[in-house]
Amino acid sequence: MKEKKKIKWWWNIPIILMIVILVSLGIRSIVTADNRYGWGTFSKQVAYKVNYYWINKNGKEKRYRPGKELSGKVRKKLIKGGSTRYSDGALKSWINNYARYMYQNNNSQGDIQSFRAELFYKINSKSIKNWDREKDGLVVIEYPEN
Repeated sequence: MKEKKKIKWWWNIPIILMIVILVSLGIRSIVTADNRYGWGTFSKQVAYKVNYYWINKNGKEKRYRPGKELSGKVRKKLIKGGSTRYSDGALKSWINNYARYMYQNNNSQGDIQSFRAELFYKINSKSIKNWDREKDGLVVIEYPEN
């Protein structure tokens, strides 16, 4: 008769770690509405448009168009608008990080109070045309928050 080989208990650790990682990434994608790396990756198509503004201390807005600080894929996503399959949570994260970067690195003028981004978006739509304020999303991201 052949003897059964005993499997060492620690051989199960990689499998348990993979399951923990998959479950935690799935929960993260549900909680943050950010489908990157989670269960819902590519589940929503989001069409969006972004407008950027510098806000002076007296409250006056000055429209800003992104320049050479953006490059590659990031430039394509954040410059003015488009569509993405990463859902609205990822989009808000990208724009929030860009607003923080712009305020921290380009605040050489002393009269700047904040940097604002206005994000208009529609979920599961090809374009932002016929945007409805009641049904569709509008997010104002300002850094620093007032």
